[in-house]
Amino acid sequence: PEAPPGEEGVLHFAAAPDAGREASLRGGRRAMTRASQAATVKRSTTFMEAPSSTTLTKGSRLAQLIQHGCIGLVRSSYLEDCVFNHQPIVVRQKIPSMQMWPGDEAVRNWETQGKCFFCVVSYPWLSPTHPDPDNFHLAKLVKLLGEYKKLWNMAEIAVFLDYCSLWQRGFGGRDLRTDEQREQYKDALRETAALYGHKAVTSIQLTEVPQGEPRRYGDRGWPLLESIMAASKTGDWNRWALSNFDAGADIEDPFTFFAGLQHVRLPAPLTPQRFAAELQRRAQR
Repeated sequence: PEAPPGEEGVLHFAAAPDAGREASLRGGRRAMTRASQAATVKRSTTFMEAPSSTTLTKGSRLAQLIQHGCIGLVRSSYLEDCVFNHQPIVVRQKIPSMQMWPGDEAVRNWETQGKCFFCVVSYPWLSPTHPDPDNFHLAKLVKLLGEYKKLWNMAEIAVFLDYCSLWQRGFGGRDLRTDEQREQYKDALRETAALYGHKAVTSIQLTEVPQGEPRRYGDRGWPLLESIMAASKTGDWNRWALSNFDAGADIEDPFTFFAGLQHVRLPAPLTPQRFAAELQRRAQR
């Protein structure tokens, strides 16, 4: 039979003499490596050809990354289920597919419903191995999203949470991701700035930390970048920052609640030099 692409010599392995077996195997490995590298380059090139935009939805690089599964969007109902069952969120690899938005469907909804459909969350991790082991952030987020859906009359929305939306490496010495997942992670990470700064994506900043947590939201590098991008985006009613928020509080009117969260004054963007200096300051905290 004809050998599959990239596996020349492998089908003839059993018949090859000992001296030729190793050469055949090496040839097959090299061919498969070249094929894998070519596929990776082709995929990355395709994403790079699409425009990186903080205003476009259809045809944007961010939309393509969602469609191809590099970025996974979790259903808001999954987060609600976690709170209801007193369970923390899990890594993307362990979330049932029914709890994630299919890429094409998510992009179609995003194109038609914009910021009402798509939210991205910025928050400080509360442990080295899990971002929110006791649902400190999640309880507040679910309460907020419930009011958010009432505000825009949405039954279900899409949420980007790094732990649930990007393929996680795992902890310890062994990387749990497949080769494809590692490449998808890299592709997604390159578009992080556009994700938090996109006009048609609502950014939610959970800035509070539990008592006894020494590092606050403002002491960390990733939240610094995320907050800068959120503050720099155009549009309105697409960025919310919460601190000292009681997840058990009764909210009579979503419109009044969110109007009270409006930023009075947004910070000016930082120059690259100032941003590097701020990162250095946070590394010393």
